[in-house]
Amino acid sequence: MQRPTRPQRIPSVLTSAEVAALFSVMTGVELLLTKLLYGTGMRLNEGLRLRVKDVDFDRLVLVVLEGKGGKDRVVMLPHTLHAALNAHMAQARALWQHDRQQHQPGVEVPNALSVKYPDLGQCWG
Repeated sequence: MQRPTRPQRIPSVLTSAEVAALFSVMTGVELLLTKLLYGTGMRLNEGLRLRVKDVDFDRLVLVVLEGKGGKDRVVMLPHTLHAALNAHMAQARALWQHDRQQHQPGVEVPNALSVKYPDLGQCWG
């Protein structure tokens, strides 16, 4: 008895014109995230989980923690995104500082870490 064969999957890839058209209709954070994913090869969840401390502007790298297979890796930060990402982080830091002045609660931290580091949810980076 012969085992069934799986059909070969051919990956679909956008052309340069299609990518440019996609970028032209996007704005703001969505555009920055899309360009980051496209320029670094990160997966969507990796881009969404990217933290301030994972960005190294001096070495122009991003540290991807617990990516596919639970592995960590370092990817290059494209030069074209350096200024946009830096500006976004400055805007986020200004919002964070405003929240601290208003005594707003910080981000949620898992139980054990919140006990060990009580102020961790209110720290930048």
